[in-house]
Amino acid sequence: MRRKIQGRVGVLAALSAAAVLTVPGSAEAATGTVVIDNGSQVLTNSPNGTCYTKLLGSNGYPGAHSVTNNTNVNVTAYFSKDCTGSATDGVVIPPGTTDLASRYGSWGFLTVWNSIKVG
Repeated sequence: MRRKIQGRVGVLAALSAAAVLTVPGSAEAATGTVVIDNGSQVLTNSPNGTCYTKLLGSNGYPGAHSVTNNTNVNVTAYFSKDCTGSATDGVVIPPGTTDLASRYGSWGFLTVWNSIKVG
């Protein structure tokens, strides 16, 4: 009888460990800040998957000319206003980097990102 109980306890422990390892972490927040246009907006500890659509540039007009990612996750900047579009519409900005919208559009300094997604 003791051997059966010990065997079952071992199986339960293994199943419990497997369940803990497979729990998704998507509800967690990114740690750090996302800076829009050198500080016109600063997003702090944003939940992963959050889409920000009200970006304001340093000139007070809608859209972001630059995005600095000071978080621990990727940030994706979009020309669309709702964090959607084809693969070429989203620009991935890795942690610890800054990117400029003007590098991707044909309008130079008039090119802005209209939405960003954290995580």
